[in-house]
Amino acid sequence: ETGQTAVQSQRRQGDQLTTALTFAPLGSHLLVLKEAAAAPDVTLRQPAVTRTFELPAAFSVRRRDPNALTLDICCFRKGDEPWSAPAPVLAVQDLLEHEAYHGPVTLRFDFRVDSPGLPTFRKLATLGLSLAVVVEDAADYRITINGQPVAYAGLPYYFDRAFNPVDITPHVVSGENVIELARVFEPPSKAQFVLQRLFHTHTGVELEAIYLTGDFAVRSAVSNGPARGRCVRIAPDLALTAEPATVRGDLAMAGYPFFAGRLALEGMVNLPAPEPGERVYLTLPDPGAALAHVSVNGRLAGPVCWPPYRVEITELVNAGPTSLSVELVTGLRNLLGPHHREPGEPDDTWASAFSGHGALSDGYGGRGDKGINWTDDYFVLPFGLRGKGVIEYAK
Repeated sequence: ETGQTAVQSQRRQGDQLTTALTFAPLGSHLLVLKEAAAAPDVTLRQPAVTRTFELPAAFSVRRRDPNALTLDICCFRKGDEPWSAPAPVLAVQDLLEHEAYHGPVTLRFDFRVDSPGLPTFRKLATLGLSLAVVVEDAADYRITINGQPVAYAGLPYYFDRAFNPVDITPHVVSGENVIELARVFEPPSKAQFVLQRLFHTHTGVELEAIYLTGDFAVRSAVSNGPARGRCVRIAPDLALTAEPATVRGDLAMAGYPFFAGRLALEGMVNLPAPEPGERVYLTLPDPGAALAHVSVNGRLAGPVCWPPYRVEITELVNAGPTSLSVELVTGLRNLLGPHHREPGEPDDTWASAFSGHGALSDGYGGRGDKGINWTDDYFVLPFGLRGKGVIEYAK
């Protein structure tokens, strides 16, 4: 059994006894078949809850990975031409391909640092804190931050070997900041027919979004656009700011809308020692993460993967102040998107989910109108302990 109660039921049909077992996903049982006149009637008793304690409403945050801000809107220019209006990076790619453009291109990304939240990253650098811009294949670009050249200095990479972090900490200022990426553009080669796409090796340039990573929170606000299912709809007015001392509820709106990786929520609760025969269980609200690791008093209780998000902690509980840690492990969806499709979060994701705006050449976004399947708002999925967790004593 996998730590969650298995349900056993029996039904007699004629001379045959049928037994059904239901257990958690990935759980297992050893079944032994032997002759007998009749199997005993087995009923599993659910333990009765004797005492209940609520988890803290607020937790401190300990990130295992840097926070992130996705930058997927830019201005661009070909050679020394004037800068374009802001547009999605993928729309710029579409335009340059549509024109079969060969030549120099520069992308300009803007971001803001809130004051007095993070007045300067120069001071943060002296504290061991950092800010980097992650560029896919960074060595292929000439990169500047506020006019100062920077370059990829080698490992480590960010999630993927092609995602290269470039330190920009000393050059970031309070207020507006500008990152420019310059390179020679060559249109990607195309497959000649649909099935060839499975085997075609692309050459040429594919422009992609970039990512700010480091020790910060992202200030954001819920958009006044229509809500879409379980998504959080965020207005595009975003800024870097200082991380909060404590968080509660949805972490996407607490400063981590684009976060990917591991993040631990830590808190304290006073608990009594279990009485003889008592078992202690911790039940979380839906954490909105791929996985949660629960630790009590510094010792790992176990993973929490699916409803009812419950783990036994009997052997880890001592009388008095008890430290709790819930480490959330996220997927990459909030970092990589898709962020801008108007339906929010349907049950499928195709190429059009990222580039449904069409070609920039017909006016952003393109071969259709700007509002079709595209919004400047960002859709992300909530995560964190968005409800009351409980610790239950039962016997």
